[in-house]
Amino acid sequence: MDDRISELPDDILCDMLTTLSMKDLLKSSILSKRWSKLWGSRRDLYFDVFNVFGSSEKELQKTGYLIDVTSRFSVDRCIDLYKTKDEFVKRVDQFVKNFPGTVINSFLVSFYLNCEQSNTIDQWISFAIAKGVGMIDLLFLGEPYPAHPNPHPDPSKRYKFAFDLFSETTASALKHLRLECCIVCNPTNCDFIPFKNLTYLSLNEVKVDEMFIESLLSNCGLLEELCLVYF
Repeated sequence: MDDRISELPDDILCDMLTTLSMKDLLKSSILSKRWSKLWGSRRDLYFDVFNVFGSSEKELQKTGYLIDVTSRFSVDRCIDLYKTKDEFVKRVDQFVKNFPGTVINSFLVSFYLNCEQSNTIDQWISFAIAKGVGMIDLLFLGEPYPAHPNPHPDPSKRYKFAFDLFSETTASALKHLRLECCIVCNPTNCDFIPFKNLTYLSLNEVKVDEMFIESLLSNCGLLEELCLVYF
């Protein structure tokens, strides 16, 4: 059988790759030498339960990543953290370390992660910074499904967003930053100067120190939208 798809121009194939989940995008890299280069054209990298484990709720249930948990009054459909947490980190890490692209526009992680994965998350952020990322979303509330067991029993164990990963040069492209379920401390060494081009900041269930907002508003002159939820 002729491989008609591989005969298509690179531009069309790259457009097709934008519709794939991260899991399937990584699989495409082993099809041939040509495909191993094309998957690096992806500019928006999104890692959540559907992109990493399965494209549908039915698939997540079939593989056991999504389970029904019975409580006293209801049955909740939950992500099984016992099975998914280490595997999620492993798969995202594999993708990041093998991604051949030179530029990305956005980088999103949506899963139940905390300080236990701090070193790995820092490496992911450093990867995105090196690719000139303009949008970073770290959403550790893990929606749309609740998790079993409770992933956030101790607020002090939340991931601490590390401003020292950025420099004035590397952060100049960053315009959008959204954080959920993190700890953010005022950056004593850079005082937000690297974030001078930030136009959007959203903080949801984020703990900050008292200097944060004052320093933020004083130094981020281009900030157009500030969203604070359960702040």
